[in-house]
Amino acid sequence: MEVNIAGGDSGGAAFINGLISSVNSYGLTFGAGVGDFRCDPAPGNCLNNSWGEFSGYVPTNIHKDFINGAIAAGVPEPATWALMILGFGAVGGEMRRRQAKASVRFA
Repeated sequence: MEVNIAGGDSGGAAFINGLISSVNSYGLTFGAGVGDFRCDPAPGNCLNNSWGEFSGYVPTNIHKDFINGAIAAGVPEPATWALMILGFGAVGGEMRRRQAKASVRFA
């Protein structure tokens, strides 16, 4: 039996010795009638019999510098998120307060 990431599992990881080696881009099969290169004599038994499903993978080693840079940058601390949300809330509150004070005059 062949091993493959299921069709529609875009973004799924493939592992070698417990480490992510690639990320699946797509999985494609053509159905039970035409799925594999060589079919079992039983009718409709063509999937996972020899080989023939298609998958596309992106190896993680070609993006090593990007991944290491993203890890080094880190994820913001919860306090940073709280301060950012508080700042947006303060700006929004001030904009709303100024909008309520504004009046329109016609000459």
